[in-house]
Amino acid sequence: MRDEFSEAFKLRIAVSVFFGLTVITQLAYVAALIGEIDIFNRRDRGELPSLIEITESNDFVAGAGSFVFFLAAISVILLLIWTYRTYQNLRALRAEDTRFSPGWTIAGWLIPVVNLLMPFFVFQEMWKASSTERPSWRQSPGDSVIVLWWAVGLIGVIRSTIAAVLRDEAIDDLSFGAASSSNWALVIMILFSAGYALLTIAVLWRLAGRQRSTYDEFVAAGVYRESPDAAPPPASADPSPRDRDAASREIRLAELARLADAGLISGEEAAERRRRILDDV
Repeated sequence: MRDEFSEAFKLRIAVSVFFGLTVITQLAYVAALIGEIDIFNRRDRGELPSLIEITESNDFVAGAGSFVFFLAAISVILLLIWTYRTYQNLRALRAEDTRFSPGWTIAGWLIPVVNLLMPFFVFQEMWKASSTERPSWRQSPGDSVIVLWWAVGLIGVIRSTIAAVLRDEAIDDLSFGAASSSNWALVIMILFSAGYALLTIAVLWRLAGRQRSTYDEFVAAGVYRESPDAAPPPASADPSPRDRDAASREIRLAELARLADAGLISGEEAAERRRRILDDV
């Protein structure tokens, strides 16, 4: 397999592992918040939990939150690298006229407001351009899982904003009931984030599988030349210039035929290229 494909396929495993670990720590964080909610409710009813119980609950919440942030940060960095490498694969898959550059696959995540839509467009273009349809890949349908993935992400952003507002109100009110409500909002936000992480893993594997399938079909169609490491065929002894020109022309015509058979170029373009090759004496 070509290096650019194998690197992206291997990287998706690392991204999936870290997103999976993030989901586990998020569930632990949810458990810590629910425990804190129980303490808030008991204190609101006039009960007085022990100081040890309160301290352990606070430490659990703080520790789980720190682990979630740490793993989520690593997961996002790996996702950006994977997206960059996978988008670069489109060129190797002979997808022409893509709308974005590989650099925009990273910048689109980092620019405020733009990052609400840009990654969605990038992922949908990667899905379409990774199909075997050439050169009309833009007419291929998008992926519904990517739509669901990004919708859950947007809902998570809205939920996190609501949770932050409720937590600020709880701090201002100094109310155990308000603190309990803010924690419940935070729990819902974290569960959405966990669902987003799982959908991210699904999207990665679907995209990688689609590119692998297209790559295998192109290999079977003879689109890719042999690996540079493969031993070259034995050359005839001291061929004449005319023989070398004829051999070069036959190789170019064979490559052109493979591109046309695989649908990577139109019939009109293939005919024009063939005419130029035959005229190039």
